[in-house]
Amino acid sequence: MELIQSYRRKKKIDHVLVSVLFSLVFFVYMYLFIYLPFTIVVPALGVLFIFWAMIEGRGERAVVERFFPFFRGLLDVERSLAPKTFASYRLSFRISLRVVGGILILTGVFEHFAIIDAEPDSFPFTALFPIALIVVNVNVYTRHKRMEAGDEDKTRGP
Repeated sequence: MELIQSYRRKKKIDHVLVSVLFSLVFFVYMYLFIYLPFTIVVPALGVLFIFWAMIEGRGERAVVERFFPFFRGLLDVERSLAPKTFASYRLSFRISLRVVGGILILTGVFEHFAIIDAEPDSFPFTALFPIALIVVNVNVYTRHKRMEAGDEDKTRGP
């Protein structure tokens, strides 16, 4: 019971930190568009996501845990609260990073060869920020609900 209360306290701060980190990364991404062409920035971001997925799968600790002590405490609670659900979440997160990375690389390549027109002038990336921020926070919210429910940990089996 104490573990769940600790988790509920930490998850409130998690939404704020994820929003702040996402905003910082997004504005760095927009800043890079000033100096680098779209066909460099977008595939580089895709490669970064794929590299992140590879690092994420190599160790026990998540990448954010290594850099931010708060996340280490939060994810330790998630690990002990619902270990199977946590492992499932990490797997789906790695797959998502790979898929998004692949899509970004393909978008940059298709733009380079003029198959699509996805330049920032014609495609409103700044309009996507609020939508993307909402999606990220919904993802965090559903992760918290999955961890608290621990459905995968309640099933019987090997």
